[in-house]
Amino acid sequence: DYAQHRYFDQSVDAELACWPDDIKSVTNVYSTWHYQDNCYNPTGFTCPNPPPGHMWTALNQSIAKVGDGAVAEAERSFWLSFLIHLVGDAHQPLHVTNLYSATFP
Repeated sequence: DYAQHRYFDQSVDAELACWPDDIKSVTNVYSTWHYQDNCYNPTGFTCPNPPPGHMWTALNQSIAKVGDGAVAEAERSFWLSFLIHLVGDAHQPLHVTNLYSATFP
């Protein structure tokens, strides 16, 4: 019935959203996709240049791959999982901001 179908879809969506974090225990290949180091500098302290995360690049690539009908279905599923996950990560302040100050250089 409709309720069972709807519940199943939500469960699959939750699995898709969590999978990119689940695979971090197996490989670190995608670890820099989960964050973007943007300097938060309220005191005028000079921000260092840390190696940047690659969240925005991965997010844009995910959008392109999911929307490309020529990409194989299995690969599109991979990218859909990352798209859902990265949209969530992009809304997590500690995934997109680093505080720099004299106290926290």
